[in-house]
Amino acid sequence: MGRFRPGVNRLQHLLLILSLLLAANCARAADRFADVVVVTFEPAVADALKAQLDSQDNQSAVGTGPDSVRWTAGFVKSGRYPQPYRVVIGFSEASGQTAAREAADAALQRWQPRFLVRAGTAPGLNGSLAPRDVIVSRLVWRYEYTSAGLVYRHDESYRSSGAMITAAATLADEGKPRRPARPRWGEVRTGAIASGNIADVTDRALVAAILGSNPRTLIADRESAAVAAAVASARDRAMVVGHSVFFGVRETAKLTAAPAAGSGAEAVGAFTGELLRTRWPAAPR
Repeated sequence: MGRFRPGVNRLQHLLLILSLLLAANCARAADRFADVVVVTFEPAVADALKAQLDSQDNQSAVGTGPDSVRWTAGFVKSGRYPQPYRVVIGFSEASGQTAAREAADAALQRWQPRFLVRAGTAPGLNGSLAPRDVIVSRLVWRYEYTSAGLVYRHDESYRSSGAMITAAATLADEGKPRRPARPRWGEVRTGAIASGNIADVTDRALVAAILGSNPRTLIADRESAAVAAAVASARDRAMVVGHSVFFGVRETAKLTAAPAAGSGAEAVGAFTGELLRTRWPAAPR
């Protein structure tokens, strides 16, 4: 029997090497992917989102363009699955349609996420909205606004993830009985997001034109349509990726510098974290 031991030992040694190589390759593969990438153009929202991470791994985010985007990679523990969600937060110092498309394209190419979310804050266009309410998109539609008026680009309208809408509604309904005296977010509303070259909500003519074109519009911004268009292009290349937009309603048109208690930034950050932990519509990879 002893004469077979060297061969057995060599086989065991080979199997050990193969298992180590497989583990290393799996680790590298996992590092290349994310379950969720959230892109924002507001530092307060980026900070509120990062506060929801249970751990960070910024080494994986190094070297990912464009230069105007700062990436933070980490994990959020799931209350339903044994493994956590791998989440990447992208904060773009540049804003507008071009910057949004570049950030979204980079996120899709680098991490190939199952969901790409655009998060932000904005004043509500609907009088029934209150500060700290959270908006989850059903539709993102693009417009162009010039001195001649508003043009609704019907060919650039994008439906958001139905599963995400359902998950958000479930979270909202089940959270009401247990809502604390000062909730981290208010009501959860679903509706349309208007996105165009100008989004100055102090311009009453613009707001009237937006609501006249689509009365179900709740928020207007400049970036959401570009992010949605990037997702549509990725799907054309056979990438399976969901898309949604989360907004926290803020009181004024002016951005806040930090995710203060009671702010729209705090609301959208806390809502995103809770949704990941309890109701996210896909299992971690």
